[in-house]
Amino acid sequence: MDRLNAFGRGLTDRIAILDTRGPGRLASRIRWLSVENFSGIKGDKTLNLHGFDVRGDKNTDTLRILLINHRPPIDPATGEFLDAAVVGANSTIELFQTKAGSDTMRHVRTYIHNLIETPNNVAWINDDSFVFTNDHSGKVGFVGSPVKSSTRMYTNYDQRRKLDAYVGGGSVGFCSRNHCNIAFSTGFRVPNGLVRGLDGLIYVPSTVLGVVDVFSIGQDHMLTKIDTIKIGMPIDNLSVDKNGDIFAACFPRLYKLFDQANSPFGVHPAASVYRIKRAGKGYQGIGRKGHLAGHDAEYEVELVMEDDGSVLPSATVVVHDAKTGRFFLGGVLSPFISICETR
Repeated sequence: MDRLNAFGRGLTDRIAILDTRGPGRLASRIRWLSVENFSGIKGDKTLNLHGFDVRGDKNTDTLRILLINHRPPIDPATGEFLDAAVVGANSTIELFQTKAGSDTMRHVRTYIHNLIETPNNVAWINDDSFVFTNDHSGKVGFVGSPVKSSTRMYTNYDQRRKLDAYVGGGSVGFCSRNHCNIAFSTGFRVPNGLVRGLDGLIYVPSTVLGVVDVFSIGQDHMLTKIDTIKIGMPIDNLSVDKNGDIFAACFPRLYKLFDQANSPFGVHPAASVYRIKRAGKGYQGIGRKGHLAGHDAEYEVELVMEDDGSVLPSATVVVHDAKTGRFFLGGVLSPFISICETR
Protein backbone atom coordinates (compact mmCIF):
# COMPACT_ATOMS: atom_id res chain seq x y z
CA MET A 1 0.00 0.00 0.00
CA ASP A 2 3.09 2.24 -0.37
CA ARG A 3 3.26 2.95 3.39
CA LEU A 4 7.04 2.56 3.42
CA ASN A 5 7.81 3.66 6.95
CA ALA A 6 10.36 1.57 8.86
CA PHE A 7 9.37 3.09 12.20
CA GLY A 8 5.67 2.47 11.62
CA ARG A 9 5.97 -1.18 10.62
CA GLY A 10 4.50 -3.96 12.69
CA LEU A 11 6.89 -5.70 15.07
CA THR A 12 4.74 -8.71 15.94
CA ASP A 13 4.20 -10.43 12.57
CA ARG A 14 4.16 -14.20 12.95
CA ILE A 15 2.66 -17.39 11.55
CA ALA A 16 -0.34 -19.06 13.16
CA ILE A 17 -1.79 -22.49 12.45
CA LEU A 18 -5.54 -22.86 12.92
CA ASP A 19 -7.14 -26.29 13.29
CA THR A 20 -10.34 -25.59 11.36
CA ARG A 21 -12.08 -28.90 12.07
CA GLY A 22 -11.21 -29.76 15.67
CA PRO A 23 -13.53 -29.51 18.69
CA GLY A 24 -13.82 -26.57 21.05
CA ARG A 25 -13.60 -22.81 20.58
CA LEU A 26 -11.54 -21.49 17.69
CA ALA A 27 -9.30 -19.56 20.07
CA SER A 28 -8.22 -22.85 21.64
CA ARG A 29 -7.25 -24.25 18.23
CA ILE A 30 -4.74 -21.58 17.21
CA ARG A 31 -1.05 -22.46 17.50
CA TRP A 32 1.57 -19.72 17.06
CA LEU A 33 4.91 -20.77 15.61
CA SER A 34 8.05 -19.44 17.25
CA VAL A 35 11.07 -18.80 15.01
CA GLU A 36 14.45 -20.52 15.25
CA ASN A 37 17.75 -19.65 13.56
CA PHE A 38 16.53 -16.28 12.23
CA SER A 39 18.10 -12.96 13.16
CA GLY A 40 15.55 -10.53 11.72
CA ILE A 41 16.48 -6.84 11.74
CA LYS A 42 19.49 -6.08 13.93
CA GLY A 43 18.91 -9.32 15.81
CA ASP A 44 15.27 -8.58 16.75
CA LYS A 45 13.94 -11.69 14.90
CA THR A 46 11.13 -9.64 13.34
CA LEU A 47 9.38 -10.51 10.09
CA ASN A 48 7.32 -8.16 7.92
CA LEU A 49 5.02 -10.60 6.21
CA HIS A 50 2.96 -10.56 3.02
CA GLY A 51 2.25 -13.61 0.82
CA PHE A 52 3.33 -17.17 1.61
CA ASP A 53 3.04 -20.77 0.44
CA VAL A 54 3.40 -24.10 2.22
CA ARG A 55 4.56 -27.35 0.63
CA GLY A 56 4.20 -30.67 2.38
CA ASP A 57 6.70 -33.47 1.89
CA LYS A 58 5.13 -36.51 0.22
CA ASN A 59 6.90 -39.03 2.46
CA THR A 60 7.24 -37.26 5.82
CA ASP A 61 5.43 -34.74 8.01
CA THR A 62 7.88 -31.98 6.99
CA LEU A 63 6.43 -28.66 5.81
CA ARG A 64 8.40 -26.10 3.80
CA ILE A 65 7.16 -22.53 4.23
CA LEU A 66 8.07 -19.71 1.85
CA LEU A 67 7.40 -16.21 3.20
CA ILE A 68 7.55 -12.79 1.55
CA ASN A 69 9.48 -10.59 4.00
CA HIS A 70 9.43 -6.83 3.42
CA ARG A 71 12.50 -5.80 5.38
CA PRO A 72 13.24 -2.11 5.87
CA PRO A 73 16.40 -0.92 4.08
CA ILE A 74 19.46 -0.35 6.27
CA ASP A 75 22.71 1.48 5.59
CA PRO A 76 25.31 -1.34 5.64
CA ALA A 77 27.99 0.91 7.15
CA THR A 78 26.07 2.68 9.92
CA GLY A 79 23.20 0.24 10.53
CA GLU A 80 20.74 3.14 10.35
CA PHE A 81 17.42 2.87 8.56
CA LEU A 82 17.31 4.40 5.09
CA ASP A 83 14.21 6.14 3.74
CA ALA A 84 12.24 3.30 2.12
CA ALA A 85 10.06 5.83 0.28
CA VAL A 86 13.25 6.81 -1.57
CA VAL A 87 15.13 3.52 -2.00
CA GLY A 88 12.28 1.02 -1.66
CA ALA A 89 11.81 -1.87 0.70
CA ASN A 90 14.59 -4.44 1.09
CA SER A 91 12.27 -7.36 0.37
CA THR A 92 13.37 -11.00 0.48
CA ILE A 93 11.82 -14.45 0.30
CA GLU A 94 12.49 -16.57 3.37
CA LEU A 95 12.43 -20.36 3.57
CA PHE A 96 11.42 -21.98 6.85
CA GLN A 97 10.86 -25.62 7.74
CA THR A 98 8.63 -27.19 10.34
CA LYS A 99 6.83 -30.44 11.08
CA ALA A 100 3.13 -31.07 11.44
CA GLY A 101 2.18 -30.50 15.08
CA SER A 102 5.31 -28.51 15.91
CA ASP A 103 5.28 -25.13 17.68
CA THR A 104 8.45 -23.87 15.96
CA MET A 105 9.69 -23.19 12.46
CA ARG A 106 13.40 -23.20 11.64
CA HIS A 107 14.90 -20.74 9.18
CA VAL A 108 16.67 -22.51 6.31
CA ARG A 109 17.75 -19.75 3.92
CA THR A 110 17.07 -16.26 2.56
CA TYR A 111 16.47 -15.67 -1.14
CA ILE A 112 17.82 -12.22 -1.96
CA HIS A 113 18.24 -11.15 -5.59
CA ASN A 114 18.01 -7.95 -7.60
CA LEU A 115 15.06 -9.49 -9.49
CA ILE A 116 13.11 -9.91 -6.24
CA GLU A 117 12.06 -6.27 -6.24
CA THR A 118 8.45 -5.95 -5.09
CA PRO A 119 7.40 -9.51 -4.22
CA ASN A 120 3.70 -9.96 -3.46
CA ASN A 121 3.08 -13.69 -3.34
CA VAL A 122 4.98 -16.91 -3.93
CA ALA A 123 4.02 -20.39 -5.14
CA TRP A 124 5.98 -23.62 -4.94
CA ILE A 125 6.78 -25.43 -8.21
CA ASN A 126 8.64 -28.35 -6.65
CA ASP A 127 10.77 -28.99 -3.56
CA ASP A 128 13.57 -26.76 -4.84
CA SER A 129 11.93 -24.02 -6.94
CA PHE A 130 9.11 -21.48 -6.89
CA VAL A 131 7.55 -18.57 -8.75
CA PHE A 132 6.65 -15.17 -7.35
CA THR A 133 5.00 -11.94 -8.47
CA ASN A 134 6.63 -8.53 -8.51
CA ASP A 135 3.48 -6.42 -8.20
CA HIS A 136 5.15 -3.24 -9.51
CA SER A 137 7.71 -2.27 -12.16
CA GLY A 138 10.28 -1.44 -9.50
CA LYS A 139 10.89 -0.63 -5.87
CA VAL A 140 10.39 3.02 -6.77
CA GLY A 141 9.91 4.88 -10.06
CA PHE A 142 11.83 6.99 -12.61
CA VAL A 143 11.78 10.66 -11.62
CA GLY A 144 13.10 12.12 -8.40
CA SER A 145 15.95 13.61 -6.45
CA PRO A 146 19.24 12.03 -5.24
CA VAL A 147 19.58 11.00 -1.61
CA LYS A 148 22.98 10.21 -0.14
CA SER A 149 23.76 7.65 2.55
CA SER A 150 27.17 7.11 4.11
CA THR A 151 28.19 4.61 1.43
CA ARG A 152 26.32 5.36 -1.80
CA MET A 153 24.00 7.68 -3.69
CA TYR A 154 20.34 6.73 -4.06
CA THR A 155 17.77 8.29 -6.36
CA ASN A 156 14.08 8.68 -5.59
CA TYR A 157 12.24 7.14 -8.56
CA ASP A 158 8.76 7.31 -7.08
CA GLN A 159 6.70 8.45 -10.06
CA ARG A 160 7.01 5.43 -12.41
CA ARG A 161 5.77 3.04 -9.76
CA LYS A 162 2.67 5.16 -9.23
CA LEU A 163 1.85 4.93 -12.95
CA ASP A 164 1.89 1.12 -13.06
CA ALA A 165 -1.89 0.88 -12.68
CA TYR A 166 -2.30 2.99 -15.82
CA VAL A 167 0.58 2.05 -18.11
CA GLY A 168 1.27 -1.46 -16.85
CA GLY A 169 4.08 -3.01 -14.87
CA GLY A 170 5.12 -5.97 -12.78
CA SER A 171 6.40 -9.45 -13.53
CA VAL A 172 6.53 -13.10 -12.53
CA GLY A 173 9.90 -14.41 -11.39
CA PHE A 174 11.30 -17.91 -10.97
CA CYS A 175 13.85 -19.01 -8.38
CA SER A 176 15.58 -22.28 -7.63
CA ARG A 177 18.33 -22.96 -5.12
CA ASN A 178 21.03 -21.02 -6.95
CA HIS A 179 19.22 -19.18 -9.74
CA CYS A 180 16.57 -16.51 -10.31
CA ASN A 181 15.14 -15.14 -13.56
CA ILE A 182 12.18 -13.13 -14.79
CA ALA A 183 9.82 -15.70 -16.29
CA PHE A 184 7.22 -13.30 -17.78
CA SER A 185 6.83 -9.52 -17.75
CA THR A 186 4.41 -8.49 -20.49
CA GLY A 187 0.91 -7.09 -20.16
CA PHE A 188 0.55 -7.03 -16.37
CA ARG A 189 -1.11 -4.23 -14.44
CA VAL A 190 -0.30 -4.96 -10.80
CA PRO A 191 0.08 -8.77 -10.80
CA ASN A 192 -0.95 -10.02 -7.41
CA GLY A 193 -1.48 -13.22 -5.42
CA LEU A 194 -0.57 -15.99 -7.88
CA VAL A 195 -1.09 -19.72 -7.27
CA ARG A 196 -0.05 -22.99 -8.85
CA GLY A 197 -3.16 -24.99 -9.72
CA LEU A 198 -3.59 -28.71 -9.19
CA ASP A 199 -3.21 -28.95 -12.98
CA GLY A 200 0.35 -27.64 -12.71
CA LEU A 201 -0.49 -24.33 -14.41
CA ILE A 202 0.35 -20.93 -12.92
CA TYR A 203 -2.57 -18.55 -12.36
CA VAL A 204 -1.69 -14.87 -12.01
CA PRO A 205 -4.36 -12.27 -11.17
CA SER A 206 -3.86 -8.81 -12.65
CA THR A 207 -5.53 -6.54 -10.12
CA VAL A 208 -6.35 -3.50 -12.25
CA LEU A 209 -7.38 -5.44 -15.38
CA GLY A 210 -9.67 -7.81 -13.47
CA VAL A 211 -8.32 -10.89 -15.24
CA VAL A 212 -6.42 -14.04 -14.35
CA ASP A 213 -3.67 -14.99 -16.81
CA VAL A 214 -2.90 -18.69 -17.12
CA PHE A 215 0.64 -19.92 -17.80
CA SER A 216 2.52 -23.12 -18.35
CA ILE A 217 6.12 -23.31 -17.18
CA GLY A 218 8.85 -24.75 -19.36
CA GLN A 219 12.12 -26.50 -18.63
CA ASP A 220 13.85 -23.19 -19.38
CA HIS A 221 12.05 -21.71 -16.32
CA MET A 222 10.08 -19.35 -18.59
CA LEU A 223 6.31 -18.99 -18.62
CA THR A 224 4.10 -19.36 -21.69
CA LYS A 225 0.74 -17.60 -21.58
CA ILE A 226 -2.02 -19.98 -22.65
CA ASP A 227 -5.21 -18.29 -21.55
CA THR A 228 -6.85 -15.30 -19.86
CA ILE A 229 -9.85 -15.67 -17.55
CA LYS A 230 -12.01 -12.56 -17.30
CA ILE A 231 -13.45 -11.78 -13.87
CA GLY A 232 -14.42 -8.19 -14.62
CA MET A 233 -13.49 -6.91 -11.18
CA PRO A 234 -10.20 -5.95 -9.46
CA ILE A 235 -8.59 -9.08 -7.99
CA ASP A 236 -6.22 -9.55 -5.08
CA ASN A 237 -5.26 -13.08 -4.04
CA LEU A 238 -6.11 -16.51 -5.42
CA SER A 239 -6.30 -19.81 -3.56
CA VAL A 240 -6.88 -23.43 -4.59
CA ASP A 241 -9.10 -25.89 -2.76
CA LYS A 242 -8.84 -29.68 -2.59
CA ASN A 243 -11.05 -30.08 -5.67
CA GLY A 244 -8.79 -27.86 -7.75
CA ASP A 245 -11.26 -24.96 -7.87
CA ILE A 246 -9.66 -21.52 -7.67
CA PHE A 247 -11.15 -18.77 -5.51
CA ALA A 248 -10.49 -15.09 -6.04
CA ALA A 249 -10.91 -12.30 -3.47
CA CYS A 250 -12.11 -9.22 -5.37
CA PHE A 251 -12.88 -5.55 -4.77
CA PRO A 252 -16.22 -4.21 -6.07
CA ARG A 253 -14.92 -0.71 -5.29
CA LEU A 254 -11.13 -0.72 -5.38
CA TYR A 255 -10.77 2.96 -4.50
CA LYS A 256 -12.33 2.25 -1.11
CA LEU A 257 -9.33 0.10 -0.19
CA PHE A 258 -7.04 3.10 -0.61
CA ASP A 259 -9.48 5.18 1.46
CA GLN A 260 -9.25 2.52 4.15
CA ALA A 261 -5.44 2.73 4.15
CA ASN A 262 -5.85 6.35 5.25
CA SER A 263 -8.64 5.57 7.72
CA PRO A 264 -8.36 1.88 8.76
CA PHE A 265 -11.27 1.96 11.20
CA GLY A 266 -13.52 4.43 9.41
CA VAL A 267 -13.91 2.84 5.96
CA HIS A 268 -15.21 -0.66 5.22
CA PRO A 269 -14.75 -1.62 1.55
CA ALA A 270 -17.12 -4.09 -0.06
CA ALA A 271 -15.88 -7.61 -0.79
CA SER A 272 -16.71 -10.34 -3.28
CA VAL A 273 -15.56 -13.89 -3.91
CA TYR A 274 -15.47 -15.62 -7.29
CA ARG A 275 -14.97 -19.30 -8.07
CA ILE A 276 -12.99 -20.32 -11.18
CA LYS A 277 -13.76 -23.87 -12.16
CA ARG A 278 -12.49 -26.05 -14.97
CA ALA A 279 -15.00 -26.98 -17.65
CA GLY A 280 -14.89 -29.29 -20.65
CA LYS A 281 -12.29 -32.02 -20.70
CA GLY A 282 -9.80 -30.22 -18.51
CA TYR A 283 -6.10 -29.93 -19.18
CA GLN A 284 -5.15 -31.52 -22.49
CA GLY A 285 -1.54 -30.43 -22.95
CA ILE A 286 0.25 -27.59 -24.69
CA GLY A 287 -0.11 -27.13 -28.45
CA ARG A 288 2.60 -25.95 -30.82
CA LYS A 289 1.69 -22.29 -30.40
CA GLY A 290 1.46 -22.46 -26.63
CA HIS A 291 -2.31 -22.87 -26.50
CA LEU A 292 -4.27 -25.57 -24.79
CA ALA A 293 -5.56 -28.26 -27.08
CA GLY A 294 -9.34 -28.65 -26.95
CA HIS A 295 -9.71 -25.39 -25.08
CA ASP A 296 -13.36 -24.42 -25.68
CA ALA A 297 -15.30 -23.66 -22.47
CA GLU A 298 -12.18 -24.28 -20.41
CA TYR A 299 -13.23 -22.28 -17.34
CA GLU A 300 -16.45 -21.31 -15.59
CA VAL A 301 -16.52 -18.15 -13.44
CA GLU A 302 -19.15 -17.84 -10.71
CA LEU A 303 -19.86 -15.17 -8.07
CA VAL A 304 -19.98 -17.08 -4.78
CA MET A 305 -20.58 -14.30 -2.26
CA GLU A 306 -20.63 -10.53 -2.00
CA ASP A 307 -20.93 -8.07 0.88
CA ASP A 308 -21.13 -4.29 1.23
CA GLY A 309 -18.34 -4.29 3.81
CA SER A 310 -20.46 -4.43 6.94
CA VAL A 311 -19.69 -8.15 7.52
CA LEU A 312 -16.66 -8.87 5.31
CA PRO A 313 -14.54 -5.72 5.38
CA SER A 314 -11.83 -5.48 2.70
CA ALA A 315 -11.29 -9.20 2.14
CA THR A 316 -8.00 -9.60 0.23
CA VAL A 317 -7.77 -13.38 0.51
CA VAL A 318 -10.28 -16.22 0.69
CA VAL A 319 -9.68 -19.90 1.38
CA HIS A 320 -12.29 -22.62 0.78
CA ASP A 321 -12.44 -25.85 2.77
CA ALA A 322 -13.95 -28.25 0.23
CA LYS A 323 -14.76 -30.83 2.92
CA THR A 324 -16.84 -28.60 5.21
CA GLY A 325 -17.87 -25.93 2.69
CA ARG A 326 -16.58 -23.16 4.94
CA PHE A 327 -14.92 -20.02 3.60
CA PHE A 328 -12.18 -18.22 5.52
CA LEU A 329 -11.67 -14.56 4.58
CA GLY A 330 -9.03 -12.09 5.74
CA GLY A 331 -7.56 -8.83 4.62
CA VAL A 332 -4.44 -6.70 4.82
CA LEU A 333 -6.52 -4.06 6.64
CA SER A 334 -9.23 -6.30 8.09
CA PRO A 335 -9.37 -6.46 11.91
CA PHE A 336 -10.33 -10.14 11.95
CA ILE A 337 -10.71 -13.34 9.94
CA SER A 338 -14.29 -14.08 8.86
CA ILE A 339 -15.66 -17.62 8.67
CA CYS A 340 -18.66 -18.18 6.41
CA GLU A 341 -20.86 -21.27 6.39
CA THR A 342 -22.56 -22.26 3.13
CA ARG A 343 -26.27 -22.98 3.18
